[in-house]
Amino acid sequence: MSKEATDFNRYKTILGINMELGQEFQRSGKTFTIVGLKPRSTKYPILAKCSDGKTYKLPVDLVNMYA
Repeated sequence: MSKEATDFNRYKTILGINMELGQEFQRSGKTFTIVGLKPRSTKYPILAKCSDGKTYKLPVDLVNMYA
């Protein structure tokens, strides 16, 4: 398990994230998978891997919309 994945499990309740590690959601016709969290990033802490292979940083409120 990577540091980002461990941080996600540690801080998800503190930040109010309603998704689990590895959970998928659809946005703009693409599939995103939650892969981790960067706790020091205040605006875009969630790391999500897209179906095209890129990893994107997303805000908590956007991810909670898809939960």
